[in-house]
This record gives sequence, structure tokens and C-alpha cells, in this order.
Amino acid sequence: MENSVRVLSTLALMGAVRSLAGKYEAAAGARIEADFAPTLGLLARLHEGEAADVVILTREGLAGLAANGSVAAESCVELARSFVGLAVRAGAVHPDIATEAALRATLLGARSIAYSGLGASGIFFAQLIAQLGIAAEINARATIVPQALPPNGFCPVRRTLPYNRSAS
Repeated sequence: MENSVRVLSTLALMGAVRSLAGKYEAAAGARIEADFAPTLGLLARLHEGEAADVVILTREGLAGLAANGSVAAESCVELARSFVGLAVRAGAVHPDIATEAALRATLLGARSIAYSGLGASGIFFAQLIAQLGIAAEINARATIVPQALPPNGFCPVRRTLPYNRSAS
């Protein structure tokens, strides 16, 4: 196949893109060249001039690219919703995070915290602790992982659910 489609995608949709790529290649006669990376890593690459035919990013990432003219705003659509979860070491007691106060207390009382510095889950977590007013205390002792998923901490839930516009 001479034709190819260059796809840059966040890690959250890697499974979906890979599972659909073969079907697309067979139907369209074009090869999918997909690369997957954390959100901020992809944004940096795109701002440095890397080209792609399709970009799959967070809503905020696409909005920024549309605002600066890097992508056509009318082409931006929601494909899925991705959830963020709290992970704890196997065998550990599940923390109380049922209320904002309980989550704040759990985070402040945690012996250690790790989160991604480049992915959507890490972006969300950084915003969350800022909104809770505990960013300075948490970041003073947190391990911010450059790319890999942290073994204990806030991370994406790897079951990405299809976007249902009627549920929003």
C-alpha cells in the first residue's frame, strides 16, 4: 500500500486505534502509521512541527491546536470519555474518597503519591490538587513520573468507554 495515514494519539485510545487500524487498512487501502504518547508529549511534538493526518487528544489539547490554527476546529469531535482512578498497592486498605473532604484527607495522609507528568491523568490530578488547595503539600513529596504509569497513584482507567452524547 502506497497510501498511509499518520495518526498521533494519546495513550488512552491506543487499544481502540490498534484494533480498528486493520479494518480501516483493509477497507480503505491505506496503511495506518500510528504513534502513541502522553498528551503533553504529543502537544510538544506538534508545536515543534511534527505532522499528522489525524490527532487524537484531550478536548483541551484539541481546543488549543484549533485556537492556533494547527487543526481545523470543525473537525474536532469527541470520540470517547476516559476516567481517572486512584490506585493503591495490592493488599492495601481502600482509602475513603467518597467526599471532597475525605479525598483531601486521604491525599494529605498518604505515605507516598505518584502521578504522570505528561499524560491526561497527570494533568487532571495537578488541576485537582490545585482546586483542593493542597498542590504545594502534595507536590513537595510526590513522585512525578515522566511517562510510564505510576505503580501507586492517580492513573488513567484503561477501559475507555465510548462517548455517548445523550449522556452528557
